[in-house]
Amino acid sequence: MNWPPTSFPGTFEERRALTELIQTPYAFMPAFITRIELHSGTADDYQTLNTAMETTGFSRAIQANDGSALLLPTGQYVGNGEVAATEVLQLAQRAALSTKKGFAVFVSDVNNAAWFGLDPAPRPANAN
Repeated sequence: MNWPPTSFPGTFEERRALTELIQTPYAFMPAFITRIELHSGTADDYQTLNTAMETTGFSRAIQANDGSALLLPTGQYVGNGEVAATEVLQLAQRAALSTKKGFAVFVSDVNNAAWFGLDPAPRPANAN
């Protein structure tokens, strides 16, 4: 498996369906950007981390202003909830421990974000 993907599979209609699935309620609750770097981490290690983070409620996909879904860089996640940054840090640490690698974690709350060059997010397996 190539991670992160470098192209977005599917038709325009499939991409549009994906953007309708992704909802980011930034206006209603705090949003957090979490960055985890695995020391000597391999692609498989990051896949393990991605699974653990998604299970915890984080996502590697963000929604752009035009509605498109974009993939964050490897090891970077977004999540939101009525929690403090220190609680998000603890959740991320637990997920990173599942890789059995050394790691570093950075968490920040975010109200505005800007980006360049992010790849389109892959279509979720459960999307119709």
